[in-house]
Amino acid sequence: MEREEDVFHRLLGLELEPGPVRESLEALGLTPSYENAIYLQILKKAAGGDFTAAKYVLENAGREPPEEEAPVDLQALPTAVLLRLAGALPEVPP
Repeated sequence: MEREEDVFHRLLGLELEPGPVRESLEALGLTPSYENAIYLQILKKAAGGDFTAAKYVLENAGREPPEEEAPVDLQALPTAVLLRLAGALPEVPP
């Protein structure tokens, strides 16, 4: 019986069926394999703003991912700032 790891390794190397993902890979000069299709989809998610995908791509490309912003303590912000963030500016009496 084949190990699961061996089965996945073989399947990842198979060529994709015709379609837009295969065409994209071929246009980029890449082998139209399932493995490359997966990487292309991860890259597209990263480019679309998915932080987890971006972190994966940058780490595997040997680059440092951007640091996550520290959560903001909304209770510490002044009311005027909170209103501006919410898009509502207080009326100023004449």
